Amino acid sequence: MEVRSSKRFTQRVSGVEEFIRVAELKSFVRAAESMGFSTSGVARAVRLLEARIGVPLLKGSVIFNNSEAMTDAAIQGLGIIQVPHFHTTVAVQNNQLIPILSGWSILGHPIQLVYPQNRHLSSKVRVFVDFFQRLLQDK
Repeated sequence: MEVRSSKRFTQRVSGVEEFIRVAELKSFVRAAESMGFSTSGVARAVRLLEARIGVPLLKGSVIFNNSEAMTDAAIQGLGIIQVPHFHTTVAVQNNQLIPILSGWSILGHPIQLVYPQNRHLSSKVRVFVDFFQRLLQDK
């Protein structure tokens, strides 16, 4: 016997559609993109569904390439993150995140300025590049 969920049922049970899409695509990122949602929104919907039914539905790691998405996922309880502190300042102040391993840090995050290198570089871009070069050399 085949059982199909109706649209009305999946709308009523928040997180079901997100869970199905993540399971089908084997990726929170691809599921979010295909649904037009944020990755953290899909992860949150699945986590809330798991909490509501009391059963973990998905195992494994969640991988993001975006500090903001990582911060949102950590706030939702999906794991530990390492991001620049300015992404987490408000969440730490609001007790949504707790810093751990505060004595450990990475040496820094690479910063890249990409601009067309030619003789006709605008003065605004030149001033901006020179400013950052001086700023980073001082550190």
